[in-house]
Amino acid sequence: MQKTHNKEEVKTINTSQNKLKDLKTRVITSVFIVIFVCFYIMFSVLSTEAGKFGWEINPRITSYMFYGLGVLLIIAIIYELAKSLGYKKVWMQIPIIIFVLTLFYFPFFTIINKNIIYDDAKVDEWFGWWFTLAILFAYLFMICIFSLFTKAKHAKINALLLFAYSLVIILGFKAFSEIGLTMFDNGAKYGFITLIWIWAIVIFSDTFAYLGGSKFGKTKLAPSISPKKSLEGALIGTAFGTVTGILIAIFPFYFAPEFGPFYIDFQSVKNLSMAAGGILIALFSILISILGQIGDLMFSWLKRFVDIKDFSSVIPAHGGILDRLDSFVFVFFFIFIIIQII
Repeated sequence: MQKTHNKEEVKTINTSQNKLKDLKTRVITSVFIVIFVCFYIMFSVLSTEAGKFGWEINPRITSYMFYGLGVLLIIAIIYELAKSLGYKKVWMQIPIIIFVLTLFYFPFFTIINKNIIYDDAKVDEWFGWWFTLAILFAYLFMICIFSLFTKAKHAKINALLLFAYSLVIILGFKAFSEIGLTMFDNGAKYGFITLIWIWAIVIFSDTFAYLGGSKFGKTKLAPSISPKKSLEGALIGTAFGTVTGILIAIFPFYFAPEFGPFYIDFQSVKNLSMAAGGILIALFSILISILGQIGDLMFSWLKRFVDIKDFSSVIPAHGGILDRLDSFVFVFFFIFIIIQII
């Protein structure tokens, strides 16, 4: 009897040690992720704010650095996505990545916002809406042909999923680049604060959804997709994400508008009513928080569909790059649509 108790105690201790080790790895990895994100956004700051503060920095170089980091992330993410859907051969992956990067570079049917990248290539002089349409059809046709050579169980469905999820990723990164690089009257049209604001809302929503669900979770949110997620956790995450968004945006909105998120668009609303701007910030914060959690579920569903735990194991204790960026990509995908409208 004593031996049984000892075995149970040893098992409990080992489990606790493993959890502590896993938590330590997660924290260290998270720190490096935050450093990378800050480094990434720094190039946006240098590209759009250098002239305002008289910094002797060539915005062309920093713009290309910002754009280049986006390209590297897209390559890694599309590689993970394509591989998970059965496109495991290099001769399939390379053309897929090339098509995705081409769609990322070209304006999506119309040129809404100009930046240094487009100016250097004089895109507005030769680009036509049919460019994007032709590439989209060619990309879909290609992955459908490739699907015939995959060993995936649902090859045809996987081809459509690759096309759809690729578009979400492409437009998500387009939004990130447009927010980070678009200029207006010698200043940033949207501002790096917009990027930080969105990232902060998503991070706080995700973190407190996890913590809240662990403590108070009773009602399963989507048991067939992500059994550990709860309705209580989602509501707590949304609440904290919304409060975070309001706290970051509300002060600059009223007292230092040039340092607020989407400040040109939000300030135009303030001209109608002082209260309207605050309400808009709150609504946007709620929307971003909810979209982030939907994005997480959407990519979790995909992993369930193809029967994998993570998209890769490149990030210790976190899975793949897409596993870490799925919520952000989905949020920025919708932000891209909003940018086109406003």
